[in-house]
Amino acid sequence: MKKLFLKDRFPISFIVSALIVLMMTLSILGSTAYAEEYIAGSHTWYTWDRHNNVTINVSYTPTTNSISIRLTKDYLGYSGGYRFSDGPEIIVSDQTLGNHTINVGTFTGLSPDTLYYFQLKVESICYWPNNGNNWGRGTDDDNFYSFPVYTNSMTPYNITFPTIGTNNIHVRWSNGNNPSNTSYTLQRSLDGINWVDVVTAQGMYEYTVTGLMQDTTYYFRVRVNEKSGRYNFSEVRCATTAADPAVSAAKAAQSAAEAANAAAQEAKAEAHNSRISADTARSYAEEAKNNTYYQGQSAAYWAYQAAQLANTPPIITKVQGQNGATCTKGASFTLVVTASDNGPPSNLRYRVTCDSYDSGWSSSNILTVTGLSVPGAKTATVMVSDNPNAPDSGNIAQIAFTFFKI
Repeated sequence: MKKLFLKDRFPISFIVSALIVLMMTLSILGSTAYAEEYIAGSHTWYTWDRHNNVTINVSYTPTTNSISIRLTKDYLGYSGGYRFSDGPEIIVSDQTLGNHTINVGTFTGLSPDTLYYFQLKVESICYWPNNGNNWGRGTDDDNFYSFPVYTNSMTPYNITFPTIGTNNIHVRWSNGNNPSNTSYTLQRSLDGINWVDVVTAQGMYEYTVTGLMQDTTYYFRVRVNEKSGRYNFSEVRCATTAADPAVSAAKAAQSAAEAANAAAQEAKAEAHNSRISADTARSYAEEAKNNTYYQGQSAAYWAYQAAQLANTPPIITKVQGQNGATCTKGASFTLVVTASDNGPPSNLRYRVTCDSYDSGWSSSNILTVTGLSVPGAKTATVMVSDNPNAPDSGNIAQIAFTFFKI
């Protein structure tokens, strides 16, 4: 096995120049210049026959699929070896005196949000070069010392809301190539500033948030909880829950009842001003009150019953590919939609969207997605409206259907 020797001897002029460049970089970037560099740990080796030692600090800069390692020593030079994960041992040497840094290199082809180990050992420690015996003996310590290092996770992206109800929202997102045991926390907010945790789980990529208020806008984001203890957030997306038609009807009925009561009070006042008897004024008030009731039930009750019939969305009972197909080799795919409603079936209108394709509303329950060119899984959103004249203003049911372009 061929070993790579890394022996760095930098002149003072080079080090001074490097420090000047580093200080200029820091002045430009500010406190975030080393925001992605982390300390993995340090270890001190002792030269028992020279009574001196050397401390080596291990730091690393991760990405989602790579880790860059650098070693910083103090005082004496050293000679030893390192290895990354299960890789081969590589000789490393730094014969300089005083503080010095070696950039070990970058290890690539790694998995996101994964723990790896960088292992380092020192076999001898450099003594003063003018002593005649440049290398002092170590502590007979031939062990590798492990330093944990972590790759970054991929940030969750593409937050969508497949279904939205009056008190619940289904949230879905993509996790990229993160491993299945990566932890995520779904958060929600009413203002996009103050956040509360909804749920935390490993491998999670969708969740139905319940207990929400109707006709209210909610903001959502996903936090990825990295194994290193670090975390980052997805983009923020918002969705508005549907308005409850029964609540709206009840409010309207309540407003009508209050108007009737006001009319009764006005009638009573008119009776007093016109010297009409109190019994006649009371009769007017009772009549106004009775106008808000029918068959012993309030106007709010009947408004609720009407809303239940008029504002119930259609029910999508089945979506399938034509003739049971689940994939296509061509540039189109045909869907057959089965739906029902409390009104005439002829009132139903159908629509499908997929990527950039939108069929528009159609009276036919057979819909064809066209313009398919890129192979892979395709998710079509099927919608059914109960308003034949203005489908976008009607009650709309929707469902997702997945097929494959091969």
